Amino acid sequence: MPTMDLHPVDQEKVTVAGGARFNLRRIRADDKAKLYAGFQRLSLLSRYRRFFSSKAELSPEDLRFLTEFDAMNHLALGLFELDDHGVEGDTIGVGRYIRDPDDPAIAEFSLAVADEYHSQGFGRLLLERLLSTAADNGIKRLQGYLLPDNTQVAKLIKKVRHAALMYREDGLTKACVPTLDIPETVIEQWPSQRLGEMH
Repeated sequence: MPTMDLHPVDQEKVTVAGGARFNLRRIRADDKAKLYAGFQRLSLLSRYRRFFSSKAELSPEDLRFLTEFDAMNHLALGLFELDDHGVEGDTIGVGRYIRDPDDPAIAEFSLAVADEYHSQGFGRLLLERLLSTAADNGIKRLQGYLLPDNTQVAKLIKKVRHAALMYREDGLTKACVPTLDIPETVIEQWPSQRLGEMH
């Protein structure tokens, strides 16, 4: 699991085994080039799992939407590579939520990590920080859709929040994740059509 040093500028320094370093921070409007470069590092399968389409590139409109937001109803956290001098490079992971306009206690979320950094704890780090930030902004539940074969992310969600619910909806797996680590009895009113445990 990556280790982190907290900083007062809405930023965390992340160090992994071997000494590689990263910045974990809120994405800004001037991150478009870094986000575009990070997208290019996603495999076709990772792009499909994130966007549910065979997306070849991010358009200027996509980049505006993904980097220009109010940080309350729409927020994204990015992991950025750091070189030996501490200069940021590409994004290697992004966690995002967008609040439901009809229910401010719920937000839709997504995660993406560059394939070369899979299974190194970055997805968990992004999800944990996204949940914490959403909770601080008054959001009680994150919801997201997964392709049925995306068991890696499904297992990750259950590791981070055991009380998360997984169920089928329109051929996809829908994940309902409490932003706080609450007992399952608190969410009995959530959808009851549950999947079996994913180990």
